Amino acid sequence: MNRFLIDGFDFGLDMARSSVEIQDGKLLLKIVGDDAVIEKLNADEGQRWSWLTQAPFLYVLGVPCTPEPNGDFKYAVTEDDRDEYEIALYLGEHFDIDPCRIIRAGQAVTVKGMVHGVSQSPLLFQVTYERA
Repeated sequence: MNRFLIDGFDFGLDMARSSVEIQDGKLLLKIVGDDAVIEKLNADEGQRWSWLTQAPFLYVLGVPCTPEPNGDFKYAVTEDDRDEYEIALYLGEHFDIDPCRIIRAGQAVTVKGMVHGVSQSPLLFQVTYERA
């Protein structure tokens, strides 16, 4: 099941705009929430996330990655990675993610971590993404 959870709320996934690939040994991960979920949230100002004007966007771009022969990989984003590469969770502004672990097993990709700066305490996020 494809999901984009932030602090337990499921923003869904826009499969057309989301992708995970490795090009020239570099990880290019782009995960985008579903705009329809944002439209529903914006219709109800009482919702916790109604302040969002667009779907969340998680990106990890350019990090060196060497997958197994079958394409599987595990990667833990480091503080140095955040300084050197494009890595963040965009929610109207760019928020740091730390820790963050990315696992690809077969066609399924799982991303788990904490996003900082959205609220007083870091929030747990988790993405489950699987291409058919």
